Amino acid sequence: MPETPEKAAAAVVASSSPKTSPSKKEIDAATMALNHFAQGKRHLIVGDIPSAVNSLQEACKLLADQYGETAPECGDAYFSYGKALLEMARMESGVIGNALEGEEGSVENEDEDSEADGDSQEGEGEGEGEGESQDGEEQEGEAQEGEAQEGDNEGEGDKTEEDDEEVSNLQLSWEMLELAKIIFEKQTDTNPKMKEKVAEVYLKLGEVGLESENYTQGIEDFKRCLEIQTNVLNSDDRFIAETQYQLGIAFSFVDEFDLAIESFKAAVSVLECRIGNLEKIQKEKADWTEEQKVKDAATRVDPFYTEQGEIDELNQLLPEIKEKIVDMEQMKKDSEERVKAAAAMELGKMVKGESSQGSSSSQNPFSGPSTSSNKEAKPIMVVRKKRKLEEGESEDSKKVKCENGDSASVVNGSKMTNGQTSNAVTERKEASDDVAAELKDKSSETVKKVELKSLS
Repeated sequence: MPETPEKAAAAVVASSSPKTSPSKKEIDAATMALNHFAQGKRHLIVGDIPSAVNSLQEACKLLADQYGETAPECGDAYFSYGKALLEMARMESGVIGNALEGEEGSVENEDEDSEADGDSQEGEGEGEGEGESQDGEEQEGEAQEGEAQEGDNEGEGDKTEEDDEEVSNLQLSWEMLELAKIIFEKQTDTNPKMKEKVAEVYLKLGEVGLESENYTQGIEDFKRCLEIQTNVLNSDDRFIAETQYQLGIAFSFVDEFDLAIESFKAAVSVLECRIGNLEKIQKEKADWTEEQKVKDAATRVDPFYTEQGEIDELNQLLPEIKEKIVDMEQMKKDSEERVKAAAAMELGKMVKGESSQGSSSSQNPFSGPSTSSNKEAKPIMVVRKKRKLEEGESEDSKKVKCENGDSASVVNGSKMTNGQTSNAVTERKEASDDVAAELKDKSSETVKKVELKSLS
């Protein structure tokens, strides 16, 4: 027979204060808290989430007032309350999604209503002139009503600001789960069973991370949960398969398709191992006596549980998870194709840009000299200056600089080396002296002729 709430409350109070006998007030408070806690868990199982939230909230409040916020007696209530708030947040997000989907249809209805209102306003416009005098009287009363409404609106504005400051159900769920985790972790040293509860809390924290789109934190919580479960649970436990499944969902949100496929396959292997073990148990129980069967049924936690029922349930879950694996493989393929297409498009843009730059540089006559010929083209101004110098130079001689830095004389277009320079200078001086002597002789002869003419 299960214990009554009064006996359970007395046991809880006695365990919290073993040295002193509990008072009637403490027993009554604990009894009320446990009643709310049992009702909340029942509402949560049947899916009545709002009622579960209200009952568990009251249970947490009573237990915290009685034992303290971080007392061990509050851990289970906090955990159940956090789960109920998570389900409430999921319901709210679902309602918002349905409302957004319904807005598209409501827009069309509003258009139709606006057209009907427009037609009715045309008919009303004809009778506006008759009621102008009455409108003036009505406006005074409306002004007074408007002032009263403004005061009401101010009060409503204050209320909306307060509502905005309220904590969301998702945030409150995270806070309650964190409190439960702290309480359970403190008891792991004395009670090894508390490690399983810590793992359950981490699983729910990971789900909160997924709902809040904090996928990185959700993945970390799922990994921590899986680490604890692999140490304290059997390898075919369904909780491990659930954690692997949730971890695969989290990886898919961050496009880690390989890790998601790996997690889904791990979940499938755990469930298949579970099915194999249950089939072995069925074969063993087939040889049991009636006494053994009765004893086994009496010790079961769930009197309606059967191995065949669990096998059927698991066989229904396996196709869903295998379908997830196929979806992840397809998503991975699509993602790779998108990446390749984007890379090809980017490469095409780069090649197109380089080809356009090359064609523009070859067609532009002012972009620079052509590199097809080995000879370097000289600027126009340099050619003109060189021509002017050639025209202005003497045909007899020019001086240029050789590559070794020595000077050379050019006479009548022929070059001479440094060894011939002195001889050429000497010959030029002798020629100039001869010319000067001839000119002097001619001049003297001319003078003489002039003198003879003058004498004659």
